[in-house]
Amino acid sequence: MKCIFLDIGEVLMRKQDLRRGIKRLEKRFGVDPTIRYHAIWGIAPEMDSGKKTFQDAIDRINTQMKRKNKDYHPITIKDYYATMYDSKSYNIQLVNFFKKISGRATICIFTNNYQTNIDKYMTLLDFGSWADYVISSHQYHIGKPDAKFFRIAFKKTRAKPQECMLVDDNPANIATAEALGMHVCLHSNNARTIREITAWLKD
Repeated sequence: MKCIFLDIGEVLMRKQDLRRGIKRLEKRFGVDPTIRYHAIWGIAPEMDSGKKTFQDAIDRINTQMKRKNKDYHPITIKDYYATMYDSKSYNIQLVNFFKKISGRATICIFTNNYQTNIDKYMTLLDFGSWADYVISSHQYHIGKPDAKFFRIAFKKTRAKPQECMLVDDNPANIATAEALGMHVCLHSNNARTIREITAWLKD
């Protein structure tokens, strides 16, 4: 059976709505977007390795915001997720498409992400009902576009590169996939992605 390696990033998430979420976080809680970004991604490798959690990132946000504004009221993880994400943040059309084709191809969520986010996506996007595998940088302490990470996924899914398609929005990841002999779909919009996957499945 053919295998689809599927990014979460800006494929199953809607970039423009994430930007609105950042603005909501700033408006409702006064969180500076730059501080938010550096607090999270500054410790992303440590979250991937399991040495830190998303709570540590929230603590960094709160500490740095308190230094900037003594009247700042600390936020919780619940505050963060409830403000950053809503039903419009997710690419429902693509999620429904992958649910529909789940019996025709092996679907592997293939992501550079830390476990807290994966757990959240697992619930909100209902991976359990349509994805066969979830392979993350957090699990193996290595990520895209490293070819070693792709080879781990081939071994895990028992699929050969030529039997697989990578669906991703990052050209660097696409380049690695092509070099390894995979089929690729550089995601830019839903219509194109659905059309390319559907045609590939028919081959």
